[in-house]
Amino acid sequence: MLPTTRRLTVPVALALALLAGPALAGCSAVNVNEVVKDATGGTVDVGGNSVPDDFPAEVPLPEGEILNANAVGTGTGKVWNVTVAVTGAATPDGIADSFADAGFRATSDIPGLGSLGGNAGFTNDVYGVAVVVTDDAADSYTANFSVIAVPQ
Repeated sequence: MLPTTRRLTVPVALALALLAGPALAGCSAVNVNEVVKDATGGTVDVGGNSVPDDFPAEVPLPEGEILNANAVGTGTGKVWNVTVAVTGAATPDGIADSFADAGFRATSDIPGLGSLGGNAGFTNDVYGVAVVVTDDAADSYTANFSVIAVPQ
């Protein structure tokens, strides 16, 4: 078992890397990667506008412009975060339907993914996904997907 400070440092560093990625887009990704790698002992890919090569194929992402994509960690401790600008058919309800079609179960829908956006959780036997959708304008949304492996 990790010491208490290490158990707290790793999740905090992961969260900061995923949340700060877009804000640090102008900074050197190499420097940010090294800081988080030193804190976590793992690997990190902060920032980018393409889905990471190892993003789980089972997780449905809507068509749209990739605004930001991050990956932190290795193996079963890896976390992916992808933000997509979506329009038209990729409405919040369409996103929720795509998870059901892919065999995921809803773990929460309070307030759910309604026509104005919202948040929801989905899981299958391998991955847990937190989805946050915001309404940007008529028929335009920003959808954020945070994915982590489900402990086996």
